[in-house]
Amino acid sequence: MTFHITGAYNHSPGGLNLFRIHSLGRSARTGKKSQFRLYAVGLLLSVICACGRDAPAPPGTGEVSGPDMERHDPPWPAQQQPDGSPTVPQAEGSRLLTAVREGDIETFQALLAQGTPVSAVDPTGRSALHWAALKGRSEFAKTLVESGADLEKTDRDGRTPLHLAARADAGSVIQSLLNAGAVADVRDNHGYLPVELASAYGLESESHALLEEAMVRLQEEPGRSAVRDVVHRYIEALKAGDAKTLHALSVPGTPEPPAELVKPQALTYSLQQTDLIEEGAVVVGTLELPEWLPMRFAMALKRCGWTWRVLGTSLWVE
Repeated sequence: MTFHITGAYNHSPGGLNLFRIHSLGRSARTGKKSQFRLYAVGLLLSVICACGRDAPAPPGTGEVSGPDMERHDPPWPAQQQPDGSPTVPQAEGSRLLTAVREGDIETFQALLAQGTPVSAVDPTGRSALHWAALKGRSEFAKTLVESGADLEKTDRDGRTPLHLAARADAGSVIQSLLNAGAVADVRDNHGYLPVELASAYGLESESHALLEEAMVRLQEEPGRSAVRDVVHRYIEALKAGDAKTLHALSVPGTPEPPAELVKPQALTYSLQQTDLIEEGAVVVGTLELPEWLPMRFAMALKRCGWTWRVLGTSLWVE
């Protein structure tokens, strides 16, 4: 249930529609934590609009599959991917993909020794590394990475090999991909992070633990730390009722913060995740006040020169 929404983005000419949040499909097994993070994606799209950039079509539109479902889309036209990678029917690497899918290590090694390219993809956009990840074949994955396979190649659902390794609960493959430099905070076309797909197997699973640890490390990066510092200062200014600091930390025209949050000395909060995209950022976390239900919040920010400024805050009670 939404408790309060405030922001700076006027979406409709007939009235103020503040930070329109797009609905995202999700599996019930991803839990509240996944819902919390997916909520931020909609707000992130609003940040792009508020920054004067064209936002991509919201992932919640059209048919959406949950994290534990397969989609079988038709192949790309002309047997070629948009980025020029050949698809399997006419690709030299089609036998390699078959060997990986079937776990045929001898054929796999022989094809690589012959110089078979590892960049070929099938009609769904999946490369040999995607299939090694989905099948949980760690030795295949390691060899493909060493042979130059693209760690960030996405399939038709926008999923990288790390997404598919998470979906398959393939801890050893996840570890190999992370060690090779795979990015853990890429969202697929439906807004899912690899860690959210792994949560279907439980928060105590090896896959989830590895990806959660990778996400924690990302939050400590300098770029994200700068954003989180502004959010900390903003919330502390809310607690102190410091209108001057709130104004200094906000984009001109940002509405006043919710009255319920001004001078709540007993307010406690924590920040869970920071998403960066172009000139925008979203920080999501939790807020608590005595005798109140715990609230979720998502704060949108915009880069202004060398600093970050708050665009608006969304609060809701589940």
